[in-house]
Amino acid sequence: MSPQIIRFIPYIYLLLLLANVSLAQEEVPGETPKEVFREVATDAAKESGSVNTKAKGFKDLQVIYDKGKELLELLEYQQALVGLKKIETVEPQEDKAGREIIAAIYFLVGRCHLGLGEHQQAVAAFSNTLRFSPEMVLDEKMFSPKIVHTFNEARETMEDIFSPRIEHTPVPLGQAGEELKISAKIRDKSGVKEAMVKYRTKEEQKYQKKIMAKLDNNLFQAVIPGQQISPPLFSYYIVSIDNLDNVPALCGNQKQPFQVKVVPSSKGEKPIVKLEPIYNKWWFWSVVGVAALSSSIAAYMLLEKERSMGQGALFISIY
Repeated sequence: MSPQIIRFIPYIYLLLLLANVSLAQEEVPGETPKEVFREVATDAAKESGSVNTKAKGFKDLQVIYDKGKELLELLEYQQALVGLKKIETVEPQEDKAGREIIAAIYFLVGRCHLGLGEHQQAVAAFSNTLRFSPEMVLDEKMFSPKIVHTFNEARETMEDIFSPRIEHTPVPLGQAGEELKISAKIRDKSGVKEAMVKYRTKEEQKYQKKIMAKLDNNLFQAVIPGQQISPPLFSYYIVSIDNLDNVPALCGNQKQPFQVKVVPSSKGEKPIVKLEPIYNKWWFWSVVGVAALSSSIAAYMLLEKERSMGQGALFISIY
């Protein structure tokens, strides 16, 4: 082999390597720029104060996402799906950061199914993405037409992708030992499957659950037993799920619940009347003044009478 040919071998190898990379990218249409969804989830976590303070579930979701993303980039679709399906074992996330990263994981699941030629499974996965991120829209410049078309198909086939809407007026005050009624109007296109109040007292760390009963067309109410109401504070928030199991709607949350000021109960207690000392009454000193003045006048008149009698008296001395 001539020296000229040997000299060009590295360049030929580099061209072949670039060609393989290009083919690999074409095999996974519309490859997402690295860390796009992780940045979305991390930003959301920063906004809600979840970074480094989130429960184990959020950290597990990050691990699932990172590993699935790595395998997807290596075109290991089946292996990626095995790891991504571990999402079902993670506790449900109620905050924005948790929902965003769950949506990102389901998006990777859809990408993997598209890579395997499994169109219907991809549509189902993208539907889950929309349940956790209803406002999500794909940029056609970032994703391939196939991904965008399948994603939009998922949106069109979904009857309802939005969470229930909750209207609630917070309860400001409660009395110890007396039941507390919490009401809210809840609406959803597909209907409300369940509504609940999650509550706790200041001494308790874990939230308890009370199912809200449907009173009217859109009115729901939960009655918290009186034994659960004690000073000084009672904290609660409302959760609702629709009939399509979309992302639960929240009114308040664990970190920012509504707080009810609990005061001692006045039931069965006699009102305490605080008597003002009599010497603080204005009329007391008026009476005292009048009495003193009357006494002075009487004493003066008596003295004058005695004096006049002394001047007109006849004294006879007998020896």
